Amino acid sequence: MKKVFLFIFLLYSINLFAERYIVEFSGKLPDRKADGFVKSNAKYNFIVIDSDFDRIKSTYPDASKIYREPKVRAFYTPNDTYFSYQWSLSPVHYNLSHILDRGILGSRSVVIGVLDTGVSFEDYPIPSNEQGLVVSATNEYEMYSDFESVNFVQGYDFVSDDSHPNDMNGHGTAVTSVIASSINNALATSGIIMEASIMPLRVLDETGAGNLTDILDAIEYGVSNGCDVLNLSLGGEPGDSNGWDILHSAIIDARNSDVMVLAASGNDNVNMLSYPAGFEETVSVGAVDYYFERAPYSQYGTNLDFVAPGGYVYQDINGDGENEGGILCPMPEQTESGANVNDFYLYFVEGTSFSTPHLSALAALMYSMGYSTVDEITSLMIDASLDLGGTGYDLVYGWGYPKPESLFSQPVAIKTVDFDIASNILFFSMIILNDSFSLDSITISSLLVNEKLNYESYGKIIMTEFSASKSGVYTITVFGKKNAEGYQFKREIALKSMSDPSNFVYHGNIQMLSDSPFALFFDKENVISPLKQSVKVVIPSKNSSRSEVFCGDIKIKASRFSDRIEFIADRKGTYRVLESSSSAYPAEDIFSRKSILLSNTTLDLEGREGNLYDKSGRLLANSRNFTISFEKLPAGIYFVTSKNMLWKITKLF
Repeated sequence: MKKVFLFIFLLYSINLFAERYIVEFSGKLPDRKADGFVKSNAKYNFIVIDSDFDRIKSTYPDASKIYREPKVRAFYTPNDTYFSYQWSLSPVHYNLSHILDRGILGSRSVVIGVLDTGVSFEDYPIPSNEQGLVVSATNEYEMYSDFESVNFVQGYDFVSDDSHPNDMNGHGTAVTSVIASSINNALATSGIIMEASIMPLRVLDETGAGNLTDILDAIEYGVSNGCDVLNLSLGGEPGDSNGWDILHSAIIDARNSDVMVLAASGNDNVNMLSYPAGFEETVSVGAVDYYFERAPYSQYGTNLDFVAPGGYVYQDINGDGENEGGILCPMPEQTESGANVNDFYLYFVEGTSFSTPHLSALAALMYSMGYSTVDEITSLMIDASLDLGGTGYDLVYGWGYPKPESLFSQPVAIKTVDFDIASNILFFSMIILNDSFSLDSITISSLLVNEKLNYESYGKIIMTEFSASKSGVYTITVFGKKNAEGYQFKREIALKSMSDPSNFVYHGNIQMLSDSPFALFFDKENVISPLKQSVKVVIPSKNSSRSEVFCGDIKIKASRFSDRIEFIADRKGTYRVLESSSSAYPAEDIFSRKSILLSNTTLDLEGREGNLYDKSGRLLANSRNFTISFEKLPAGIYFVTSKNMLWKITKLF
């Protein structure tokens, strides 16, 4: 049975989209009062109307300015007793005050599943089968007091097989506190999300150990019961994925259902991740300390996605001679006889167990803002990451450290795109992310087209559409005001129309080829596929041998030539071509011939894919991720071939 372990060493709601507008006039105020009139000010020549922009504009054509009334809110630092010790929420790091000041509070409709040792979420009599495994003067589990305002939804205890997943260890309570401890209640510590729903899913026992199939069952339970985010601060031995295929399948199913699975990279300070973090469909999280350096325990390597604050307990961060570099979390009192589930203490802890819930909280906030897919959230996190280590993606810090200020500063963003192949109509929606932005108009332009688009508003979602009768590159421009100043948001789209006999479209020197109609967006150097389609993308490159292609956080197969790199955009997501300082791949127009004496059971094909044959020409295996395994093959002579390689392999063991 596979075992997994812990990786631990003024409150009010603001309506961001209220339609109150300030209407300014250069002369005397008009006498007429339109529907929705709120107030007027003759001294400064303005009126306030609660209505929609187009109606106000038609009613007051002589207005000099019309813009959404800016919202104001209290600037405050949470008053939780020990907030000053929570360096991970300080302005240098997650800047909780900034998040709250912008009114990003989360939503109880977003559910975060915490797969762990349980959570101290209720007062409940200790069942007979759990007595003696914990310490209690009352023979009852008690809710941790700082969870009283947290919305807990029905979870499950997969260890004891009951519907009361109480924490018999303390680890799960600590992890949950990072996400959702009550904010600004003058008690203990702050979480990151003010409004969220937590689903406790107990998969680890009182010692912090558990079984793989319980985790699989918990993932299925979470996906089936409305979880948007699953936090797994746990894992197996570094690099060991033997026997994990069934859990991998469950994680793939979760991602395909747009449930984000986040997992801790591990605490063994080696250059390989523990599983399930090692699976590419998992969003894997390593740890950094106060100074943004990789924590000395944090595992790193292939498939690492991001880093977040994990703490380093024995670190003095303010020069006072005290060690306060850990993450301050509540846990039941840790005694020699077990966890005392009636008394809670704050502990400085460290580990990728605690970096993971930081990122889970950010993901949940993104879901609450209207984003709905794992790919779009991970892509936004990549764009908002503080680049640590080598430029771009690297194996020590992944894509870097997602910063909330960057994530939440953009006023408007693409939400969804759909392209109806039969009618050549592109359906386009945007999401208004904060109340600093008011929309004026949307235009579409190309060499042959320049027109204003009609649109419809559904709260913070804006929807429009246009017909693309000819293939080419179009520019969508959104005009509006950000904090009453002019603002433009542009995206270029390469479209291939059904009526166009040509099978390619050019955007600058980038070539896109397909027999079917397609739509691709461009954001700086990134190519965005807004829907599932199959498009060959050819990008000129003089350094293709050191380039890698990612779709979101997942590395994809690419063909490299001396003057270009090619890949197939066949899934939704943002495609990035990045130069790697750690990898070198051969160009496919250069043939490789080698004779190799095998030294271990796995052969690295140096960026190629190939087929393995024995001496008789019998096909034995296909490569996977540029490697072939010889583990189950006897000693002998083998050949690896493809259109650009012929390698003779001798195995003597």
